[in-house]
Amino acid sequence: MNWPAEPSSLRVFNHSVQIALVHGLLWGLHRLSYGRRLKFGGRIFSRVIALLTSHHKRIVENLELIFSDMPAGNAERSSQDVSRNIGITFTESFSLDDFLNATAHPGLHGAGFEVRK
Repeated sequence: MNWPAEPSSLRVFNHSVQIALVHGLLWGLHRLSYGRRLKFGGRIFSRVIALLTSHHKRIVENLELIFSDMPAGNAERSSQDVSRNIGITFTESFSLDDFLNATAHPGLHGAGFEVRK
């Protein structure tokens, strides 16, 4: 059986730094109120992480592939929206108690809800 090669020490160091940065980010986010934590987590992902990790480029390429007639500016904005949503979801997943409290009694409203009444 061929086992994968041991990762290089540089790769292990890089991974350790990434883990430390994520832990630091989560620690910092938990110093904020839940609403601000979500907004800031979304902004960090969409404006920093997505750009540094090429997520933004992949999202734009996928949108252009699926919606070939979409104007380039719309794909860029949609990519930021998708990235922000990923950041919010990631932040929510590490804020379980606050998430459960915020969603315990949702205020349902909107056109779709009004139709269902």
